Amino acid sequence: MDTELNPYAAPRAQLVLDHEDAARTRYEFLRTEAHLKACGILVLAGGVMGIIAVVMQRRIIAREFGLSAGLLPWTQISLLSLQLAVGSGLYFLKRWAGMMAWIIMITAVLISLMQLPGSIVQLLIQAVILRFFLSESARRVFSSNYQRMILQTPEIRTRPATWVYPLIVLIMMFLVGIFWR
Repeated sequence: MDTELNPYAAPRAQLVLDHEDAARTRYEFLRTEAHLKACGILVLAGGVMGIIAVVMQRRIIAREFGLSAGLLPWTQISLLSLQLAVGSGLYFLKRWAGMMAWIIMITAVLISLMQLPGSIVQLLIQAVILRFFLSESARRVFSSNYQRMILQTPEIRTRPATWVYPLIVLIMMFLVGIFWR
């Protein structure tokens, strides 16, 4: 029941943190922020590569079979656009992106479970990422109080975790190796 409707309810007050407390809390969770931003970069990279793959697939079909490229598969394009939106939301630590990432990762784990035993490595990677998204520190970063702390301390900048850059280089080298033939 709302306090306006119930005059006997205990009063509710917003917890306001001063700047030093907010900065201290942000410094405690900077590593989690960095890892979430790195996951956002990977999701963005996957979305971009997916769009490139769809366009290349249409071009190959048109070239090999003499068919016109026709319409793009809008279902794939819309899902990849959702992936791009979630990736950018994760990079900017938006609460809705955290919830969407949970839903996407749970769905991906369930799909991988249906494809066993061929998808064991994929299942392990998705399970580790899902465990990270459901961890206490990641849930704390996506909480509304923490979002207010981010707005309260704009001078604290978070850079993505350093492991994401070598991983992207390895993925690019792998893709170049595949298409170099």
